[in-house]
Amino acid sequence: MPSKLTHVPFPFPQRERCGYFLLDTVFTVVVTGSLVVFVWRGAWVFLDAVLFPTMPRYSAMGSMVLGMTVTLLVFAAQLVLIPYLRHVRKGVGKIVVEDAYHTICFVGDINMWRGVWMLLNIYLLPDMPVVSNFLTSVAGLVLLMCFYTSNSILVRGAVMDGAGEGSKGVTFPTQYFRFFYK
Repeated sequence: MPSKLTHVPFPFPQRERCGYFLLDTVFTVVVTGSLVVFVWRGAWVFLDAVLFPTMPRYSAMGSMVLGMTVTLLVFAAQLVLIPYLRHVRKGVGKIVVEDAYHTICFVGDINMWRGVWMLLNIYLLPDMPVVSNFLTSVAGLVLLMCFYTSNSILVRGAVMDGAGEGSKGVTFPTQYFRFFYK
């Protein structure tokens, strides 16, 4: 009778792997998470200093245009990189390509965030920052939920460079409309 039972994987780490799970979790939260904040803060303050530092509206619009342009270009670059990396399993070359790609993606991300954030500060109830921030938090979350994309607000842990199989390290899922119109 026991041979007919199906093995069902347990959703949590096995007892002997629990220590590694805890170490990975602490490292991801304390070290990796903190370093991500360092990088974002440094880039943001750098942009404050060099991108129209005395003209906040121009700085915000410049960040927004730069961020959207870079982001659209890196998403289009996936069309070239995915076939190239599909057959590359590992190695320094794969890591260099993925790291360069992620660095360019970061430039787009930081500029998009900075542009949107500054434009909201400038134009959405600038004399009532608490109300403005509350509205953007609630409205943003509600809209993400309505679009079935609220999981986008999560930070999804840390993955080692080059660890993704084939082209997974440079593939960003953008299948929103394809999901609904199958």
